[in-house]
This record gives sequence, structure tokens and C-alpha cells, in this order.
Amino acid sequence: MFSIGSKGQTVRVKDHEICIDSPYKDMILIVGHPLENDKIPLNGMIKFRINVDKLVVKKVSLKLTGQFKLEFVQIGTKNSNTKGVAVVKERSPIFECQWDNLMRSQDGEVTMHINSIDQGGSDAVASPNKKRFKLKRNGSGGSGSVTVDVTPENLMSVIDQDSGVAAGTKVQYRFCLGDYCIPFRAMLPNDIPATIEGLQSGSILYTLESNIDCKYNTFNTDNELDNDGNGSTGPSGVSIGSSANLMGTYNARMSQYHTYKYLRILRTMNVNNLNIDEEMVVSNTLRDRLQYEIKIPSRAIAIGGDVNIDIKIFPFTKQLRLNKISVMMIQQYFIKDLKGAVYDNEITIFKKSMRSFGSLLLDDNRLYKELQLNST
Repeated sequence: MFSIGSKGQTVRVKDHEICIDSPYKDMILIVGHPLENDKIPLNGMIKFRINVDKLVVKKVSLKLTGQFKLEFVQIGTKNSNTKGVAVVKERSPIFECQWDNLMRSQDGEVTMHINSIDQGGSDAVASPNKKRFKLKRNGSGGSGSVTVDVTPENLMSVIDQDSGVAAGTKVQYRFCLGDYCIPFRAMLPNDIPATIEGLQSGSILYTLESNIDCKYNTFNTDNELDNDGNGSTGPSGVSIGSSANLMGTYNARMSQYHTYKYLRILRTMNVNNLNIDEEMVVSNTLRDRLQYEIKIPSRAIAIGGDVNIDIKIFPFTKQLRLNKISVMMIQQYFIKDLKGAVYDNEITIFKKSMRSFGSLLLDDNRLYKELQLNST
């Protein structure tokens, strides 16, 4: 948690954190193609502890941002149109979901910034039926302002009462000591780009950022009056009136308590996808030497899982020696910048070699002319 405040003052907000309602912790897993999905729900809570009594909070806001980043050095070759060295560096938002004030509404407004989505559109979720809540006006708040007392017990009632506030009325919330959990929700579009990380040249990352804006109470009310009961001037130069106005006098500076969390959005295939059940076979013939066939049981390999690779070798000649078998997994990717230029690259992410073949070969690594397997 990061906070901005005066040196030596009590930390008014503690244990400020963002909690995502997901079985995968801080990750949302989307199953299937975008055309197969409805909108994806995002639910969670903002948790914090108020460490001082009667803390005045202006708003509790939350923002989910998806950031596209492109940064690499393009080196031209003789066969390419690019000559010399060019630095490609771009950064732009592709997605935003904004909760302006969770004390007024728990529903986020979604905006996409990519070309496939209409610009300026928002997918705000319809709010549930509101409960009317009688607001308590603070006499020192001035015209057009309302102060609402908030406790851990009546928090949800306060959140559900925004229909009782007149348009243009400034609302501030006076929190009592205690632990608070403010829920939030949104419906993400089904074609939201997935998180991309691990590439040195580009990334798509999502960040949740929560802010609590509150006011400093500059003085201890027990020591704010002089002997005559009249107002006095506090250490920061704020004039204090009579005792009736003490509760409503705060420093004009705002204290902002800030926390953030990375959110991963990953997409996986549906269990009925044909790539899961379809085996992949690659074969080739080396003229006058041998023919080989390589087979894996599925075109889709789970991250962190195991895959069996079957290799068949058919020699065409005697005295053929096998030195090693190498297996590589190569990642190919294409990146398009904001101007439409496409860059491609490939990275070897896995490589393994086998040099010992056990009883399949003779001692000098010659292939058997004939191998007989007993059935079981």
C-alpha cells in the first residue's frame, strides 16, 4: 500500500488491498473462442481498515487498465526493406474499466480502445433496485453538501442509497473505526485481449488500481478551543470557529491511499475443441538412408503438462548409425504497431536431445535390421 500524507501523522487507512473473486487467485480464465462466450463477469472486493475515528472520505475509486507495450530494436538485413537499426517503442491503453466512486455504484463502465470495438462505447451493468436511505446533513458542511456516517454494519445500506441524493449534491462519508469490504463488479467483453507477458519485444498487461481519497483532520478536538471557548488558529493556519463547527473543519489537502494489483486474463480452448483430440503426425524421408515419423497425441499441449512423443525410424540401408535425436519447441509470433506495420520473430523455448537409446541400438549405435516386440 502506498499513501501520501504528512510526516509523523497517524496512518489513517491500513490493510488496503484488492481481492478478486476467482478460483485462480488473481487470474480470470476464459474458456473457448470469443464467438462462443457471453460477457465475462469480474467480481471482487476492496478491503481496508479505518484506523482513526470519524475519518471523512470523499470517494473510493477503482480502475482496471489494459496497457499495450511495444519496445524492441529492429535490425535491417539485406533481404528486408529495413536498413540500419530502428528503435520501435509504443505504449497505449487498449482497455479501461472505471469505478468512479464505489460508495455510489458498484458497477464498472467498460471502454475498449482497439479498432475492432466501437470507440467511446461503454458496457455499464444495470444497477440493482436501490434502497432509499435517509441522509444526515451536517450543519457545518455548507450548502449543497451532505455527510453520511458509515460503520461496518451500515456500509451496504449507504452504498445502496444514491437515489436519495439530489443532483449536484456533494457527498462525503464519515467512516468510523473498523474493517470495511466494498464489493465491485463488471462485465468484460468476450473479445477482450488476453494477457501477453514473457516476450522481450511486447506485452499486454492489466492493472487494477484503487484509491481512497480522504481529508485530514488537522487538530485534536480536545485542544482546539482557547480558555474563552472561542475559535483559534491551528498549526497549519486553518481558522477554527466555535465548538459547533469543529467537526466539519478539515485541512483542504486531500490524503490519497493507493494500492494496485496485476490481473492476468488468459484464454484457453473449450474441452470440445478438435485440436485437443486430433493427433499430430510429421513424417519425412531421407533419400537412400531412412524414413521417420514423429507423432504426438494432441495438437494442444497444456502449459506445465507432459506430452509423449512417438518416433518411428525405418532404415533403408545397413550400417546406419544414429548419433542423436533433438526435439525443439519454437514460438513464433507477429506484432502489429499502431501504424499497421507487422513485425515477426521466433524464439526457441524448449530444446532437448537424446543420445542414449538403450537396447534399441547396437553398441556402436547401429540401427537393428529387425526388431521383434513380444505382444502382452
